[in-house]
Formats: sequence, structure tokens, C-alpha cells
Amino acid sequence: MKTKTFLFVVFFIAAITLSVAAQEKQDYKILFEKAKYSMETKADLREAIKLFETLIKGYPQEKEFAANSQLLIGICFEKLGQQSHLMAQEAFQKVLNNYPNQSETVQLAKRRLHNINSQNQAKNPKDSKIPKEVIARKIFSERGFYGNISPDGKYLSYVDWDDGNMGIHNLETGERRKITNQGSWKPPTKFGDESLWSPDGKSLAYFWIEGKNAQLRVQDLESGKDWILAETTADNECPWPIEWTKDGKYILATASDGPNTNHTLQLVSVKDGSVKIIYNLGDQCPCGGASISPDGKYVVASLGKDLEPRDIHIFSVDGSYTNKLISFPGADWAPKWTPDGETVIFASTRTGYPALWTVKVKEGNKVGEPRFIYEGISENYYSLNFTNDGKFVFLSSYTSSNIFIASIKPDEGVIGNPTSITNNKPGIFTAPFWSPDGNNLAFISRRTDNAYHYGDNIIIHDLKTGKEEMLILDKRPLEQPSGWEWPQWLADGERMLLHNTIEGNGPRLFIVNIKSGEKKRLKGYSWKNFGPENSIIYVDSLGNKIIQQTLSTGKEKILYETKKQIYHLSISEDKTSLAFFEGEIGSGDQQELYSMQINNARPNLLWKAAKGQSFSWYSSLNFFPDGKTLLFALKTIGMDQTNSASIQFYTFNINTLKKKPLGKELRDFNDFMSNVRLSPSGKKIAYNKSRGSSGVWTLEFDY
Repeated sequence: MKTKTFLFVVFFIAAITLSVAAQEKQDYKILFEKAKYSMETKADLREAIKLFETLIKGYPQEKEFAANSQLLIGICFEKLGQQSHLMAQEAFQKVLNNYPNQSETVQLAKRRLHNINSQNQAKNPKDSKIPKEVIARKIFSERGFYGNISPDGKYLSYVDWDDGNMGIHNLETGERRKITNQGSWKPPTKFGDESLWSPDGKSLAYFWIEGKNAQLRVQDLESGKDWILAETTADNECPWPIEWTKDGKYILATASDGPNTNHTLQLVSVKDGSVKIIYNLGDQCPCGGASISPDGKYVVASLGKDLEPRDIHIFSVDGSYTNKLISFPGADWAPKWTPDGETVIFASTRTGYPALWTVKVKEGNKVGEPRFIYEGISENYYSLNFTNDGKFVFLSSYTSSNIFIASIKPDEGVIGNPTSITNNKPGIFTAPFWSPDGNNLAFISRRTDNAYHYGDNIIIHDLKTGKEEMLILDKRPLEQPSGWEWPQWLADGERMLLHNTIEGNGPRLFIVNIKSGEKKRLKGYSWKNFGPENSIIYVDSLGNKIIQQTLSTGKEKILYETKKQIYHLSISEDKTSLAFFEGEIGSGDQQELYSMQINNARPNLLWKAAKGQSFSWYSSLNFFPDGKTLLFALKTIGMDQTNSASIQFYTFNINTLKKKPLGKELRDFNDFMSNVRLSPSGKKIAYNKSRGSSGVWTLEFDY
């Protein structure tokens, strides 16, 4: 008996010891995430510094977390302004001194120190290694702009997103003219994409897409004559144009085989379309951009696999030489040779934020270390070209998105004044969704961290106290944002259902546990809802079937099938009725509104949009608590040749077919509401509203 008692005591003590150890392990991770939350979401840098310091002192044995905490302390001091840069330097130096074996974090700290030192040197022109004067000017701005600059700096090529055609914009007069007329968004879609001016400015190469086929075309801008250099074949994708050679005889391009498993750098002859392979890259994609030297001897390219940060490599055009030119634990992309062929300018996140750097190159080798040039760019940065007078031209796009809540009075047709719960917070906030009791509003927070990865988190905001909790979903490198969309709260309040947009060809639905963050993959794809009797209802991958899946067994049955495309599936609160939009396959237009009983696979056509109208893609589809009234928006395309659009919200009774406008008609894009979600009471809506612009800039600097 004594033996049993002794063993029990030993076991009990061991269990407590393990429990305490496990709790300590959990505590430092929780503390680290709490500190990052204070830094990144609350933007309370002083509080974050205190929390990181607490972790360092309390858990010195956790070297990885302690080193990262020390690094983030330095970044916090950097963000506090120039007066705190000395403390930032001290923090980064501690990373080097105290955690020499944490190689990746040490490299990040070194780069931060280098940047601070370089900026300090720049204040004294005698000692500065950074160009003495850098002049940046915005020369054009337009939401959604995508194009390129002419060699003389007077014109921009562009894609007209209204109809898909290519056009030319005169920067001096503002005049525009289209150079193609086959563009259309009706299937099979036809539209332009990447465009490149020839060195003499007389021709434009552009990528043209027709359905599943793509072509690399060139147009003589004086005569308007087009010719096709290359196109999609059974074995290979169409070459993607990157840059003309200086002599105007070739176009540097990249291409891959059908499955995208073998990438090449190649030169395409402008005369006859013949191809010369420069280098076979295998599974390394030059998606981060490339450039050919003015003498035609070398190509620099930003390479990386799908989910890896990109490094810049250099290749000799004759295939005899290759080397890694720029390597850093972060993202280095968009390299471009300067006109003299002695320097490469590129974008990098080596300092924790996107900035422009230059590096000298001689005979295929790096000469010295990269130099900081300019920090006024966004993560959506593209190098365009150098103009004839030596100005560097780039495109930088900015987007912000915040969460708003507004009260509604459907009987009076009124939407009240909105309030934002995310203004002045860093990040992009999207896809709000209500808790079952309406006391909390959750939303997706998408931002970048110090290693420049996209991070998708769910923020749960208590509407009574204002307190927030964070659920970490995912982190991915810059080139692959996490893609979590269309969240929904389970009735038990403990789990959420989400759709991931980039999970390959497999199932994309996940149930996420709010407390643990554990994710469980389910069969299913998009437009999902929780159905009756522990089931989910979703639209299949082809978009033409509504399927019900029992969660406990995985058993599925088809509720409805159509020859068209299904969008925005919504379910009533009592789980008996469905509503959805339909449109022609490939058009993206939601032309018809339907409702149906779950136990009766015969939908009723409720409303067919008139010509020039469609149901708004971004404004969602909601059932009111009564199970018979819907909330959605109708988009109307302007008939004044400008293709401007307006949005009008409606309430709609599925039994009487009575519709009533809700709120005023929205004509300004900046007022458009996305991801609109109706509260459980039916008295409020939550939504996100985005703002953004694409700016074309010139940069003058000594290279």
C-alpha cells in the first residue's frame, strides 16, 4: 500500500512538473504574440517594447524568441522616429552581441544597423556613400492603372479595364486613344496585359489573352499594324514579355511548360519570333522581374519558388555563367539595369519595409555592398524603365481597407452614419462577420511583419468594451498573400468556417477553433454556409452545383445543379431557405436572383437584372432574421461612354417580390461597400471600404 502511495505521489509531482513546464512554454509564446499585437495592431509601440523586454528577461533560454523580441524592440524604436534611432541602434547591436547563433535574426539586425548608419552618413555629404540628391516626382495617378512609360517620357501605355483594350495616354494633354478594338469581357474574354515600348518608341509589345490562349504581339504605332511573335501551344505557355534589348531586335521573356514546373529565360526575335533559350531555371520562377544589360551580355532576375522569398541572380546571355548577385532573408525583386550598364537598382525589404537599393556590377559580379536609395515605395512596386534623359520610372500602388458599422432602418430605407473600428490601425482589414449573439464583430487583418511576410489574422472585437483578441491564421511570403476569405461564425460561438483562395486544386474550406487556432480541412470550395443538422452547404469547384455535406460523416448530396455559374450563396436563419445569384459561365456578371427551399431543389427566379445592370459582386447577399427578406446591391453601368458605375442597396421580399431601396445611390468608388454583413438582429450592417491608387513616379539619382 505504501508503495502504491509513493508511486502515486511521484506520478503526481511529475505531472505537475510537466504541466508547469508546458504552461511556461505556452506563456512565452502567448507573451510574444501579445507584444506583436500591441506593436502591429494596436500601434502601441511603448507597450510592445515593455512586453518584449519582459519576455527577454523572463525566458532567456528561449533564444529564438528572445532574439526576435530584441530585434522587434529595435524596430519599435525606429518607428518612434528619428529621436529614438540611437536606442534602435543599441537594440539591434544587442541582437548581434547576445544571440550570435540566431543567424537569420542577426542578418536582419545587421541590415537595420546598416540602414541607420547609411541614413546618418547621408546627413553629412562629405562622408555620405548614399547619392547626395534623390528627387522623386509623381507624374500620374489613377486607380487600377497598369502600363508602361515611353522612352521619351511623354506617353503611357495602359490597359483599359472597361473593355480590356490596350491604349496610349498622352501625359501632356491627357488625351487617350485605343490601339486595339477586340477587347471584351464576354466569354471568351479578350484583353491586354503587360506592355513594353521599343527603345525608339515606335512600337509596343504587349501580352494579349483570348480565352485560354495567349499571344505575344507587337504593334507598329504609326501604321497600327500588329503581328504575333509567339502564342500558347499544347506544350508551353506563351512567353511573358519583360524587356526589349537596347538594339530593339529581341524581347527578353520568360516561359514555362503547361504545368509551370519548368521555367526558362529566353530572347524572342522581334523579326520572326524565333526563340533563344538563355537559361533553364527549373522550378525557379523569375516572377520577381528581370532585366537585360544595355550591352546585351547579362540578365539579372529575381528568382524563387512559389512560397519562398526571392533572391536576385545574374546570368550571361551566352549561357556560360550564372551567380547569385543579391541574397538576403527577405524579398529582393524588380531589378533593372541603369543605362550605363554599371548598376542595378532593385526593391528590397532588407530593412523591414520596402525600399529601393542599388548595387554596382562588373563582369557579372557584385562590386561592394548594396546602397540605400529611396524608401517611398509600397509592397506593390513595379520597375518600369529609364527614360532617354536618365530618369528612372516606377509604378507603386497603395491600398487601405477599414471596417465600418452602420445602423439601418429598412422600413424607412435609411442607412445611418457609419463608424469605423479600425481607423488609424496599421494593416488592411476586410471581411467582417458577426458573432451569433451580435456582441462581437470579427474581421480579417492582413499586414506584413518585420521579415516581410503577409500575415492573415482574425481580430475579434468586443463591441461593448472595445477589447480585441487575435487569432493567427497564416503567414506567407510577399508573393503569396494568405487568401483567407468569406468567414462565418458557427452557432456554438467557438468555431469559424473560412474559405482559402490559394490552397491549390484541393478542398478549400476550413473550420478554425477560436481558442486553439487549430484548423481542420473540409471537403468543399466556395460560397459556403452552415446548414441544418450539423451540415455545411457550399458551391462546388466548377460553380454549378450546390452541395450539402454532413460534417460528422463527410457524406454529400447535390441540392441543385445548373448550366450557369452560382454566386453568393446565403441561407436563412432557420436553415430552411437558400438564396443565390446566377450568371453566364465566365462572365463574372450576376444577372439573376433565385431562392429555393433546401428540401426542394426547384429554385424560383425572383429578379432578372436589366441590360447594363448586374447584382453587385462585392456587396454580398444576406437574409434578414425573418427568413423572407433579402439584402443585396444592384450595380448599374453608366451609359455616358465613361462606363462609370453606381451601386444601390435594396431589401427584397422573396414571397411578395416587393423591393425597396435602402440608403442613397453610391456613385463614387471610394464610397462602395464590400463584404456587407447583416447583424443577427437585422438592425446593423458591417462592411469594409477600400481606398487605393496607382502612382507613376520618376526618380532622379546619381548612379
